[in-house]
Amino acid sequence: MCDALAHQCYPRNGRCQSEKDCPVFSRTNVNVVCDEAGYCRWPAAAAPPTIPGLAAAGTIVIDAPAIGAMVDSEANLDIVWSAPPDLTIVALILLRIPAALDEVLDAAVWGAEVGQQAPPHLGWTDGVAIRSGMWTSSTASARETSRST
Repeated sequence: MCDALAHQCYPRNGRCQSEKDCPVFSRTNVNVVCDEAGYCRWPAAAAPPTIPGLAAAGTIVIDAPAIGAMVDSEANLDIVWSAPPDLTIVALILLRIPAALDEVLDAAVWGAEVGQQAPPHLGWTDGVAIRSGMWTSSTASARETSRST
């Protein structure tokens, strides 16, 4: 899982000993490094990767989890945001930063839709697993979801 604003990525086991333990973002100019604390990061000076062709209808500010925060289990995942109430939100958890808009669902392992005027927060059970680019009806655990891709 990566946090673009914190410039930090987490390997599947949560730690790294060298760059080879860190995610690789194909077709981007992001140089991920294993820092002294044992976490994968890209330098703060580097701009976070963007997905060509992806545009937003409004500004969404993520209020929680805090930038760089680690969540110990999906049961404790609570995503809270501030956004205009007339937006429909599609939230995705990605294993990698896609190089193009048509690759977004292939990189996704979890997704949820929040309709207009709905409360601005999600937990893991509010979404479903995404496998091979297809939304499922399953709320599989994060461990099962990441292994299936």
